[in-house]
Amino acid sequence: MTEVHDVAGVGGTAAPRRGGSDADGSDADGSDAHGAVAAPAGGSTGLAAARARVATVVRAGLARIGGASWESAVTGLVVAACATFVLVTVHPGLILTDNTPTGGDMGSHVWGPMYLMREVLPQWRLSGWSPDWYAGFPAFQFYMVLPMLAIVVLDVGVRSPLLALSLPAALAVVPLGWFVARLRRWRWALFGVGLLLTLLVLPVPYGVAFKLVAVSGLVTLPVAAWALGRLAGAPFPVPPALALGSLFFLYNLEPTLNSGTGNIIGGNLTSTMAGEFSFSISLTLGLLYLGFLIRGLRTGEGRATTAVLLALCGLCHIIPAFYVLGATALALVIWPGRARLRWFLPIGPVAGLLAAFWVVPFATRHAYVNDMGWERVPHVGSDPAQGYWDYLAPNALWVPLGLAAVGLVVGVVVGRRLAYLLGALVVLSGLAFVHVPDGRLWNARILPLYYLALFLLAALGVAEVLRALAVLVSRDPRRPTPWVGVAAALPAVVFVVLFLGGPLATLPGISGVNDKGEATLFAGSPIEMTRTYRNPGSFWARYNFRGLEGQEPVATGAGAEATVPDGQGGWPEYRDMVATMAALGQDPDHGCGRAFWEFERERLGTYGTTMAPMMLPYFTDGCIGSMEGLYFESSATTPYHFLTQCQLSQAGSCSQRDLAYSGFDLDRGLDQLELMGVTYYMAVSDTAVTQASQSDRLTEVAVSGPWHVYELDPERSQQVVGLGAEPVVLEDVEPTQDSWLDPAAAWFQDPSRWAVPFALDGPEDWARVELPEAEEETSSGTPRRVGDRTLPDLPVDEVREAQVSEVEMGTDTISFRVDEPGTPVLVKASYFPNWEATGAEGPYRVSPNLMVVVPTDQEVSLHYGRTSVDWAGYALTLLGLVGLVVLWRLGPVAVPEGWVDRRRRLRDEDRDRARREAEARSRAEGWLAAPPVAAPGAGTPDDAGPAPPDRDPVPWADRAPWSDGPDGSDGSDPVPGADGAGDAPPGDDPPDR
Repeated sequence: MTEVHDVAGVGGTAAPRRGGSDADGSDADGSDAHGAVAAPAGGSTGLAAARARVATVVRAGLARIGGASWESAVTGLVVAACATFVLVTVHPGLILTDNTPTGGDMGSHVWGPMYLMREVLPQWRLSGWSPDWYAGFPAFQFYMVLPMLAIVVLDVGVRSPLLALSLPAALAVVPLGWFVARLRRWRWALFGVGLLLTLLVLPVPYGVAFKLVAVSGLVTLPVAAWALGRLAGAPFPVPPALALGSLFFLYNLEPTLNSGTGNIIGGNLTSTMAGEFSFSISLTLGLLYLGFLIRGLRTGEGRATTAVLLALCGLCHIIPAFYVLGATALALVIWPGRARLRWFLPIGPVAGLLAAFWVVPFATRHAYVNDMGWERVPHVGSDPAQGYWDYLAPNALWVPLGLAAVGLVVGVVVGRRLAYLLGALVVLSGLAFVHVPDGRLWNARILPLYYLALFLLAALGVAEVLRALAVLVSRDPRRPTPWVGVAAALPAVVFVVLFLGGPLATLPGISGVNDKGEATLFAGSPIEMTRTYRNPGSFWARYNFRGLEGQEPVATGAGAEATVPDGQGGWPEYRDMVATMAALGQDPDHGCGRAFWEFERERLGTYGTTMAPMMLPYFTDGCIGSMEGLYFESSATTPYHFLTQCQLSQAGSCSQRDLAYSGFDLDRGLDQLELMGVTYYMAVSDTAVTQASQSDRLTEVAVSGPWHVYELDPERSQQVVGLGAEPVVLEDVEPTQDSWLDPAAAWFQDPSRWAVPFALDGPEDWARVELPEAEEETSSGTPRRVGDRTLPDLPVDEVREAQVSEVEMGTDTISFRVDEPGTPVLVKASYFPNWEATGAEGPYRVSPNLMVVVPTDQEVSLHYGRTSVDWAGYALTLLGLVGLVVLWRLGPVAVPEGWVDRRRRLRDEDRDRARREAEARSRAEGWLAAPPVAAPGAGTPDDAGPAPPDRDPVPWADRAPWSDGPDGSDGSDPVPGADGAGDAPPGDDPPDR
């Protein structure tokens, strides 16, 4: 029997070499032993030689693919089916339509990559200042930049005739390592380089690029789940089962409490469509990281790759990075040993250094992160009452919980360490959900890890049952037949597609919706089925990817008394509103400026998302800013916007929890707009329009459909003004929101105090006042809200008010002129430590979150620059790149047999010895026939299966069928080509040891 080797790329086996090898080392197909192609006979060169080389390379590559085993072929088909199913449910036709994605937060995320491309990257930065939202905020300082950068990379491309040459060249690099034997060692590196080059040269429309990146985490999660099982050494059919299990996580809607908490916690389809696509990308990278981590703990290989994946996971979203760090600690316990610890120790520091350009500024500037005050779940006093088990074990998860219990029990019995890890993640994430204190980390954010580990463990349990059945029906239990898993694959895929696809009601030719609103399967056929349970994920994807341009006016039959009557709303109304604001910005009588728009949920919702007006700076090229933006946590000015919103909206969102909100109050709201330097007030409700039209503080300058646009007094809303009194430094106040926000919100809500702003620090001649302790309750005995407190009287030290002129507000620069230096000037832009002043002292942070400078010259300029913190982050990242090269050059670490593995090996050797002795006695007594003897050169007996791949013998090579070897392999050497063969990653040869 001809020997075969694992070279298929998916854990399969290659076909035997065609022909033989001549004495000179050349193969019969014309290639030498290293894959080089010999020149055609007769000395022919040039084009003919090139054609022969290409043909030989293609034949060799196809031979490798064609030699894949049944297990590998089925695994590939299952994983491909999972990814295809996800892709179909997110509507690939709409993804490839060039429009402006919308829906939930996603509709405002569209702003980010464009701003990065227009303003930040040209300055050779990955974070910078944006005046577009919240009177300015540090863009990508506290929000993950990597997914946005990926969108920019996809969009840019090579927009010239060179594309015709560069694209084929880039694509040719992708499969090169599988077709050229000499490059096989570098095939995954070449695959990554080729893919990156393809993305760099291929121009993709902006909207399409955005949608491709937005769904990338969803579509690739099944692949990552398969890779986790494959890299962990789990045997067939565990890896493809994990891919199927990941689908249940993607389409999970739990918890459904509180109007759908599960739709916003991250990771699943609905959360991604709500805008959490960075989370799903990070989660996929986290699974890949865990796979490479486990492989490294088993084999001592891949430290550089593991470090890169950990860094990428954290740079895409910080919360899944916390997940995988916890999983890493568990993995080091489950795969113990000093050599393994030595293998891992450099990975964490190198990963941290690689991400330092973003992590260091984030960590050192965290005091300026806003806290939206997410309410811990379960909600206290909810009706009906809630408990932790309603989130951890709702009725819909009883079956997965049961299967997960099976997976854990079988995993313990057979020694499957991946089951230990998943089981520990389920238990510890559940405990963390229950016990994490109320704070910046919303405890519901822990649930995605719990659900993902639960579904993967349940899938592992099903796979282990199938493998147990395979052992029972196999002649040699050490070599379970693969046909049980192969036979179960198609029914499993069909079941998952129908079970999950039915409630989605969007699968072409399979599922839909009947006239009763029920999900149907095979409508109109003899086997038609209906399901009352509905999953909105696919509908959300269609809604989002139809784009802003696809939002139709209301057509519900509502009359004129409705909030949004028929024929109003939708893209036409939104387009006209944006065009009106753009025209005002270009009009020299009015000009660019900040706009404050009234929140009116029903009307804004017809535009595709209630956040649609946040896109005003996107569509006006930054001319018209929006006081509200998406990155709520990225600006310390966010709370003051919501306080104003609830005073200038008939029914504001009042999104930040625990603030001292008040009802509609036009005059106080206009005071706050003037303080924040707002130019335009956009009203839409009857209440707001009526009162604004009667106010002598506003001038109506435009009307667009239901929107009435008013301009504030330019003198009172000027963005740089002289102060008539010196600020007062409020002592015992820290820059953190926990300390600063309470007194600042109280000051912001009391215009009588605005003559004297308080400061975090300032020149020595500014007065100092201590802030007294706040009361626990209000005078009426109710719990005190943030900003509902008494402030000390601040001394009024009057000064000559500087006359300000020639104000220029740039993207990250502000300049102006004063008649005389020496007195404080208020700059109505959000404070951040990166601001630097020339020709003035400061800037100093003053209430509510603005800046004050004290001019030392008549010409003053401010610039958002780089601080020592930023340069330190860059330097550490460069050091991380050096560390990455060092890890790569150091190569693998020898992982010896640990004491746990030695114990298992000795136990298994004793069992094998006892079994052989029993068989020998039985044969001697005539109970068993002698085993068949293979003829010389005939290979192994038919019932023994194919021969295992060549590998250097190791002490623990002969394993019992179900145990983990010290190299991490599960059970005895599996059938060549099966998932889990050896210790290699997908497509790798078994490692030399």
